[in-house]
Order: sequence, then structure tokens, then C-alpha cells
Amino acid sequence: MLETLKQAWVEGSLGRLADAAVLPRPLTVGRLIERRLTQLSPGALALARVAAVAGVDFGIGLAEHVLGASAMQFADALNELETAQVLRDTQFAHDLVHDAVRASVPAAIARHTHLGVAAWLEAHGGEPARVARHWIDGGQPVRALPWLQRAAQAAAAALRPREQLAFLDEKGAIEQAAGDRAAAFESGLEALRLATSIDNEPSDIAARGDRVEALADDDAARVHCTLARSNAHKTRGEFAAVVELAQHALPLARHDARLQALLHSELGSGLSMLDRHAEALPHMQGALAWLDVHGSAMDRGVAHGELAIALDNSGRLDEALAHHQGAYELLRHLDDIPLLGSVCGNLACNRIDAGDLDAADEALVRGQQWLATSEEQQAQAPILQLLRALVLGGLERYGDALTQVQLALDTTRRYQPAYLPRAQLREAQLWALLGQWGRVHQALQAVAPVLADAGWPPRLMHAVLQHQAARVGLGQADAGWQAMAQLRDEIGPHIRPDLRLPLRIEMAAQLPPEAAWDELQAVAQEAMRLGHRGSALAAWVRAAGLVDIGEVPARTAAEAALALWQLGVRSVHLAPAEAWLHIGRGLQAAGDARHAALWREGAAKLRRVADEQVPEPFRDSFLRRQPVHEALLRCAG
Repeated sequence: MLETLKQAWVEGSLGRLADAAVLPRPLTVGRLIERRLTQLSPGALALARVAAVAGVDFGIGLAEHVLGASAMQFADALNELETAQVLRDTQFAHDLVHDAVRASVPAAIARHTHLGVAAWLEAHGGEPARVARHWIDGGQPVRALPWLQRAAQAAAAALRPREQLAFLDEKGAIEQAAGDRAAAFESGLEALRLATSIDNEPSDIAARGDRVEALADDDAARVHCTLARSNAHKTRGEFAAVVELAQHALPLARHDARLQALLHSELGSGLSMLDRHAEALPHMQGALAWLDVHGSAMDRGVAHGELAIALDNSGRLDEALAHHQGAYELLRHLDDIPLLGSVCGNLACNRIDAGDLDAADEALVRGQQWLATSEEQQAQAPILQLLRALVLGGLERYGDALTQVQLALDTTRRYQPAYLPRAQLREAQLWALLGQWGRVHQALQAVAPVLADAGWPPRLMHAVLQHQAARVGLGQADAGWQAMAQLRDEIGPHIRPDLRLPLRIEMAAQLPPEAAWDELQAVAQEAMRLGHRGSALAAWVRAAGLVDIGEVPARTAAEAALALWQLGVRSVHLAPAEAWLHIGRGLQAAGDARHAALWREGAAKLRRVADEQVPEPFRDSFLRRQPVHEALLRCAG
């Protein structure tokens, strides 16, 4: 309709449009636009064609350069284009008009015009991506290379990594076609690293790695390719591949101290994640000693972060903390958003194990703020969201925790489907704290078919939830115990303490009181030695709640738990109200009159939490169907 009106305006026939018999019957709008273009003068059509080739960069100065004429010479042509509703000022009135004009330009003329546009934009500070496109469309792609690099840098600064990746891919293809293997290798390597940080799809990363490796012409280049491929395996949890790649590449780096240091750090990281800590730490500490003196901020930040994780996994939390913090300080000025998100998540895990949930939440909020600066980096979001849901549950902020887990479920389904079982189980943990046992049972059934391939942490979460659900009559009483026992046998005595210690605490619930006391006391002492104060608190709290263990053990456990609690230590391995309930039970068994006041204080806190932090539909089940909460209220009277 609009184009019919425009055509009638040009023809001076608006008055006849009321007569349906004379209305045009074009096959397409494009045909109607083409008809209008044929009525333009040659000068106006030439100017329109320059505008179509130039696109959004069209202007008077550019037209003068391409047409070789002064602005006054095509002033009438410009007026004609505006009158004919082809242009408005210097832009096309509609995309369809642009397309029709562009299609009317012969290919050879279009290429020549692109070159003229590119030259003018290059001299006048044009937008890099468009300058590059004009050189490419003009048949001189090599002249586009510096502009593609600038376009990639601009996309990186604007936090648009997928655009950055597309520019790097195109740049590398042009360099390879031009026979510049070294430049093509550098572009491909940068793209490989970037692709790993965006979504790390295995087949794409493998194909990229093969292409880059085929362009590597010396040992140093092969090592750089190995490091990039190793990082991709590491982000997918394929740590045996990390170790194999680093060991294979070490001989290639024998003449380059920096590459040796990076490979030793990478090798140590893989060994650490395979729980081979005695082998891992010498590699990482030696690498860091060199990098701290000679390495870049990025090299040092990554090495500090990797060593921090290794120290965490070997049970040296307090020593690891300084390296986590150092990694963040080194990296926060480099704007590597995925890496910063990962560093914040690793720091939070350290603080969770240390029992400092407020510091853990602070680190996670910081990481989420970094990720929020780039829509393209949301593939990293589920990990931080799941950690925050865990921490907020431990801080009794249940409404906020549910919000985080719902966000995690959404982003996991979109970006990291392999994490979906973990997200579903994290939600089930919150349902258990809220007394929503039917929902817990549904989640356990939904996850069960894929549990075998989900790794140790989800299997441990599933087994513990099975064990808890059995106590309220949902599921077989021994199903969770059997699953935990199988995990204990698989994990062995040397696995990461953040997995091993909570498993031992949970399994103690099935032991006779004296055996449970011995086990929980041993766990608490080991946890304190390793800096795992969250697990130490959980062990002492559970020990204080044991019945028939005698006055002295009860007082020992209660006092130890109370001391940690009063220091602000909190644990994600307990329902928070368990501390009030079991410390009170231990004091009561020891004949200490403080138990009654402790129970009253805990019950009052529990009711405040229900009113302020629990969504209204779940408040009744929170107070009446969560066994720990119901028992605390009963003890308080």
C-alpha cells in the first residue's frame, strides 16, 4: 500500500486511487519499486547506486569521491531521489528500495565502487567492520586484514565475543588463503581460546584445534596450541586429557622457560583435579616461582588461581586463600570475563569449605556482576548461580536461594545441559530444607536415569537426599545408605576433602552412638586441621545430637560446636537450625542449663526466618514438615 501511494505520488495520480479499476496490480513490491526506479534520470540512478553500495556510510563527501564530481553537480539528482521517495536525506526510504537499487548494479561495477568506498572510509576513520567488508566485497581481502583485527578488538571491548570470533575466523581464512601461515596461526589460536570461553562445544573445539595445529610451523607454536586445547579439556572436566597433553608437550618447550612454566602449571592443575596432589604441587609451585618474576599479569593470575585450586583440593584452604585473592587482583584489570567469573567461583568454594558463607556470597555476587556485563558470557552463569543457591540456603535466605536455582535451571537448559542434573538436585536440597518432600522425591526420580554419567558431586547429592527422604517415609530406608557406601568405596581415602568429609558425616547417622561419636570426632579434628571449618562445625553439631554417648562426650561436642558457631562459622552440610537443636541437646545431656535458652533463641530465629525469608506457600511445611525444624520448636515448648 505504501509503495502504491509513493508510485502514485511520483506519477501525479493520487486523485485516481479511489477508482479500484486503475490500481496497480504488481506481482511483488520489488517489481513496483523497480518500475519506479526506471523513471529516474541517469544521474539520479547513478547516485542511488553509489548509496546502495556504500550503505549506512553514504554521504555527500563519499559520493563526491566515488563519482568524481562536486556536490553541486549532483544536487538535482539528490532532490529527484527524495521527491521519488527513494532517499530521505542521505539514507534509503526503505530496505526494500535499497535492495532493489543494489540488485541493479552490475557485479564488476559494484566491486569497483566498493573499492572507492573502502578507500574513502579508510582515509576518514570509518567503522572497522564496514571498511573491512568493502575491501572484501571489492575483491581485495588482504587490505581488509588490519580492519578485521580492529573490528575484533572493538567487539572484544564492547563485550561481544561471538562477533569477535566471527571477525577472527574471517581474518584467519584470508591470511591462510594469502599464504601467510604465521598470521593465520595467530588468528586461529586466538579464536580457539575465545571459542573455549564462549561455549566450548567439543566437536567445534576439536576441529578448531586441528586447523590451528596444522598451521604450527615450530615447537613453540605447537605448545601454544596444546595449551589452548588443554584449557578446553579442563573446562569440560577432562583432566586425564589435560595431563596427557601437557606431558607430551613438555619436551617441545625445552628451550623456552616461559612455555615450560605454563606447561608445568597446566600439568599440576590436571594432576590436582585427579587427586594426585603430591605430584601436582611441585609442578605448580615451581612454575609460579618463575612466572611471578618473569610472567605477564595474565600468566601470573592464571598460575595463582590454579595453585589455589590445587591447595584447596589437598586440604590447605587457608594457604590457598591468598592465591585466590591474588589471582583476582591480577586478572580484574584484564577484562577476561569468563576467567574472572571462574576465579570468583573458586574463591567462593574456598570460603564455603572454610565456613565463611558471607565471604562466599560476596565473591559470587562479584562474579555475577562481571558476567552480567556481557550477554554472551551467560554460559558461565549456571555454576555461580548454583553455588549462590547453596550459600543462600546456608544463610537461611530461602526466597533468594530459590530465585538463584530457578535462574540456574533456565541458563543450564540453554547453555550447559550437562549441568542440568546438578541444578535439579540443588533445587531438591532447597525443597528438603523447606519441608517439600514430595518435590524432593520427584527430583530424585527425574535425575536417577542420568545419574551414572553425572560425576561424583551429583551422585553424592542424590544419595544424601535419598537418605534424608527415607527419614520422612519417602523411599527405602537403606537406598541412600547403600549409594553413599558405594561412593565411599569408589572415592577412597585420598579424594578431595570437600567431598570426603561431608560423606563421612552423613554416613555416621547410621552407626551406633559410640561408633558415630568416634567417627564424627575424627572427622571434626581432620576438618579443623585442613581448614574445613564448615565440615568441622557439621561434625561437632551432629556429635552433640547423639544420644547415650555420656556426659563428657556430649559436653565436648556441644562446646566445640558452640565455639565455632559463635565465631560465625556456618556450614552448607547442615540445616541451619540443626546447630540450635543439637547443641542444645548436647548441653542438656551434659546437665548444662543453657540448653533451654538456646532452644528458645533458636525457635524464635526459626519463626523470623519463616516470616521474612520463606515464600508464603512454603512456610507451613518449613515449620512443620522439616524434621529438624519441627523438633526444635517442640524442644522450645
